[in-house]
Amino acid sequence: NVTTSLDPFMDLSLDIRSTAVVVKKKKLSMINGTTTVKETLPMDLTECLDRFTSPETLGSGGGGSGKYFCRQCDGEQEARKQLGLERLPPVLPVHFKRFECSKGLGGVSRKVETRVRVPLVLDLAPYLVGAGDGSKSAKNTRAQRRRKTGDVDDEEADTDVDADADADAEPAEGAPNGHDDADDDADDVVPSQPIYNLASVIVHKGKIDNGHYISYCRQAAAGGFAGAGSGAGLDGGEVVASGWGVGGDDGGGGDWFRFDDSMVVQVSEREVLGAEAYMVFYVARGWEVV
Repeated sequence: NVTTSLDPFMDLSLDIRSTAVVVKKKKLSMINGTTTVKETLPMDLTECLDRFTSPETLGSGGGGSGKYFCRQCDGEQEARKQLGLERLPPVLPVHFKRFECSKGLGGVSRKVETRVRVPLVLDLAPYLVGAGDGSKSAKNTRAQRRRKTGDVDDEEADTDVDADADADAEPAEGAPNGHDDADDDADDVVPSQPIYNLASVIVHKGKIDNGHYISYCRQAAAGGFAGAGSGAGLDGGEVVASGWGVGGDDGGGGDWFRFDDSMVVQVSEREVLGAEAYMVFYVARGWEVV
């Protein structure tokens, strides 16, 4: 049995506890000696997304076997849970879980210092549900959503699902997505492609019991975060996915600024990408932020 549920989200909250560490020797300033320290290696945002969307084995342990209790089967079964993205927003907030209360530390709260490398260009296609058959997945999900909210009866919803055979037909005039009923008005705000550009980074400086927030924001070029820049350099040429958009066209086209209370300073792209991000905001390519 497969059960699917649709839950709205305000942001993606990602775990950043890295298991990869490196051992380094550090010189002691007061005495002539060294000490050994362990440092957590940085993580990539895509690693966090891979972990977020990876299958998870469920187990209730109610009967002592550790298996998941299925109400439909009225018994314990092997079960897996997996998260995926079905409908993307124009602006995507991503939150990193930097504060935790660990049982292993005696219930002491602490700040997770792992640095997360965030790309200038983020492709969410691998994390979409039904990415291999996008039109069918979207149409089926719309029918499920309408059936769930009671906006349409089962017969009409089934007709919407059965219309998949006509998905390849040319869109009607005035209907860019091939359908123009009133229910699909909400779908007009869905980005046409799952490509996002980094627009803002929020950083927490300090420890868990005290600290200070600063933010980095990018000034969007004319026309918003377009799909291509002009000329050569950081905002011109082809997208360099392997280089996190650095050195190619990341579609931004604007300068970066650091906001620290009342102080606003223009900064380099290197400083932004090297920051210890607490939250990041991505804007869908082709959208304008005003």
